[in-house]
Amino acid sequence: MRQNVFERAAEFVILKDVVCGETAKERMTELELSGLDAEKLEFMTEDERRKVLEEAGLIPEEYDF
Repeated sequence: MRQNVFERAAEFVILKDVVCGETAKERMTELELSGLDAEKLEFMTEDERRKVLEEAGLIPEEYDF
């Protein structure tokens, strides 16, 4: 059976993840996993950013904006 382009692309992604040992979740940053956007955080004041990071369960001191 011949695969179409989409099936080959999906197979490539799956094989790459298996070979490289990465999953999509591992490639995401803590900010993304917490539902935060780094670009939006950059435009916040330090106090606003601290509050948002703390509410997301993250340690504000670990991030440098």
